[in-house]
Amino acid sequence: MAIFPQIAPNSFEEEDLIPLNSVSYSGGYEQSTPKLLRNQKVIYMTFSSLTVAKATQVRDFLIENKGLSFSFVNPLTLETHEVKYKGDSLKVKWESPLYRSTSIVLQEV
Repeated sequence: MAIFPQIAPNSFEEEDLIPLNSVSYSGGYEQSTPKLLRNQKVIYMTFSSLTVAKATQVRDFLIENKGLSFSFVNPLTLETHEVKYKGDSLKVKWESPLYRSTSIVLQEV
């Protein structure tokens, strides 16, 4: 299994998905049950001032592993998660001729 490049993000956020199946009844009440047996994490990362080589490394990794799961090591807890890239495109911004920035979203599978 591929491992996401060990590049430190400038911004890192985690979100716990807690999806529910909800049914509304005519009596005015609602019943909810969990869709999944476990919570999934969504990871938001922003990379600023990446060298062109590191930005290309991130881009190439995501393109090579599109639709596939891969390992990601959380830079804060050092826990390994199996994730997928959650996006249909990847926007890389030119900060200068030598530096790039990008934001990505990963979802635990």
